[in-house]
Amino acid sequence: MLILLWFILDAPAAPSLKIDADLEEFRIILALKQAKLFDIQVQGIKAYVSQAPKKTLINLMLSDLRILDPYKEARYRKIISQQGDDKELLRVDLSLFTYPGEYQKPIDVFDCDVKVQFAKANIVFLFKHIDAILGFFDSLNITKATLEAASTQADAAYEQVQKLEEQAFKVHLDITFNAPNIIIPTNSRSDEALVIDLGKLILKTNFYDDPKKSLVEQQNIRFENMRASRVKLDRDCNILGEAILLECAELNTLIDRLLYPDKVKTEPGVSIKVDWELVHFQLAKDDYTCVMRVLMENFSENIRDQIPEGFPNEQYRYIKDAQEKEKEKLKAAAIKKQKESYSTEVVPTLELSAGIQKLALTLYSGESDLSARRVPHNDNSKLANVEIDTFEVLFRQQSDGSYKATAYVENFLLDDLRATNKSSSVTRMMDRYFTDDPNTHMLVASFEFKPKSQAGQTALRQLTAQLESLYISISLDYLMILQDFFISGLPSSNAETPKQAEQQAITTLEQSGNDQIQTKIDKEPTSVAASSKRMKYFF
Repeated sequence: MLILLWFILDAPAAPSLKIDADLEEFRIILALKQAKLFDIQVQGIKAYVSQAPKKTLINLMLSDLRILDPYKEARYRKIISQQGDDKELLRVDLSLFTYPGEYQKPIDVFDCDVKVQFAKANIVFLFKHIDAILGFFDSLNITKATLEAASTQADAAYEQVQKLEEQAFKVHLDITFNAPNIIIPTNSRSDEALVIDLGKLILKTNFYDDPKKSLVEQQNIRFENMRASRVKLDRDCNILGEAILLECAELNTLIDRLLYPDKVKTEPGVSIKVDWELVHFQLAKDDYTCVMRVLMENFSENIRDQIPEGFPNEQYRYIKDAQEKEKEKLKAAAIKKQKESYSTEVVPTLELSAGIQKLALTLYSGESDLSARRVPHNDNSKLANVEIDTFEVLFRQQSDGSYKATAYVENFLLDDLRATNKSSSVTRMMDRYFTDDPNTHMLVASFEFKPKSQAGQTALRQLTAQLESLYISISLDYLMILQDFFISGLPSSNAETPKQAEQQAITTLEQSGNDQIQTKIDKEPTSVAASSKRMKYFF
């Protein structure tokens, strides 16, 4: 590790402080007394700091970050890893500017400028890793210290935010973030997984003057090329076959924050607008089975099942009651301080408006082709198509803690897409009733909450829902086929679970090299659908 410091005192215009730091590599192994948990490897950290009277520059570069499973025979050893061969995994450029006290900053002048670039990474999600992290922190016995630190940091952060709002501190963000791929195996020994590609994240900050809102900071957040798929992986986690499960348009989010909220009390301090044109799910029967196996197998694994029995854990329990009491005291103190900070004036604080123009689900009776990448589903095996047109949510919150959430659905469609269905048959199972106004919403639901007031009025919780203009055609044989799709697609209850199938041991500090690999989970059987005569009902 190399750190160089320069202090320049004889040239006022030149930087007064420079720091160069270069750390080639370091490694951290997290472990309990009975087992290793994670092997963390960090490579190529470079930092540069330059401070001058009017400007401070901070540059940070990280070449690579890897988090590994210490068990060398683990099916998914690379928990977090870089996808490509980029020389920079992360680069952060931070500029802080200092201005005279009475200087009036133009709109395009900032107090802080942040630029971030992040390369693509792969993250393997196994619930047993989450369980291991929780067990690690529990073994450290730091609940009380963590709560105290969190309480102190929350107070400090709140005070800093208050100061920044008073001073209209302007932070300009320019971030290009190649969001990671999240790999979710059906279990820790399976070659089958779900992959969620978060695509590309672009975040930019703008400032503008509004006659009603004064100075406004606007964050423009855009997700591009997001998708989800079911894949078959080789031992190195390379994709052998892939079936697309989710395709969607880009997701756009605008966040407006008032820099002088005290001057405009009729407008919310933060306004969020989310717009998503298309979200389309595509599921064959084996795709549905894969999703359910993730929920039933991956999320049921935990690290405690793989740690040798009989390990004494009583040493960590003797202060559990004291910790719980201390936690309640800290929670009560935080609530009391929050209530004391409230003023009697009720003003809007948050407004969220989110909308999806089209939310669709297509079901296929056949199986997905995993022999190659992104093979399209067979259109002849289409079973059903569900569409929700214009789904909107509006959420408003006020400073007294009251809020109201309202959801709107303009139209709901269900189509029978079976190829054997005759053209003369009814294929539209659900739709808006044809005599109603097409501009009215089919479903409106709202939930309102008002806390107990100081005048003694009781708290209000009110749920309201209205459904109208719905046309339904009931076909019993079609309902039976849909039931078979979801019931027979469930993993068989008599199939072995990962706990029964593997019982693999993690590398321990006292034992190593004795792990055994058992047979994989048997494929579950499928049932045969029953059929009945078609019946139709119209409402």
